[in-house]
Amino acid sequence: MITHISENEENDFSYRQAVTTSVSLDKRSKKMSFVIFEDTRSRFGEFISITDNKSFGLPRTFLNSQGITSSHKAVILYDEDEKKIALAFSLKNPPYGLTVRIPNDKQGGMVVAKSFFESKKIDSKKYSGRYDFEKTSLRKLGLDKDNDAYVITLKEKALTPAQVIKKVSADNIWELPF
Repeated sequence: MITHISENEENDFSYRQAVTTSVSLDKRSKKMSFVIFEDTRSRFGEFISITDNKSFGLPRTFLNSQGITSSHKAVILYDEDEKKIALAFSLKNPPYGLTVRIPNDKQGGMVVAKSFFESKKIDSKKYSGRYDFEKTSLRKLGLDKDNDAYVITLKEKALTPAQVIKKVSADNIWELPF
């Protein structure tokens, strides 16, 4: 049991440290040292996500390691045959660039791409989730530009048993797949 948590003079939570205290369990004495975990909003993976509401999610780790800021614009490239999407980021305000929304320097960002998902008839709910990306040059994608692009390959989410029953029931209630 922690008996005391010390704080600095300013009473600022970011400087809290737990004090080592003795704990008695089954007549054995153990020492524990607790430190408050403060980084509750961080994601540590580097990935791009597709959200149910037709946006691309960009975790803070991705933004930091790739040097992307809210001053950048995102250009979306799509290969329908390969089901691949590439995001390229530019500071030059490209004519087809979408705003990179980053609320502050601790949270990740997003690119709202409703018009892209709707015009290409991509069901964002069907493809939502985290995607590993391949970093490549725009030249390798056939564009005469020096920027990098981050390519993801769309993959459908597996249906849950409830979704399978609902889908089959809507088609024909008597032909369940099991």
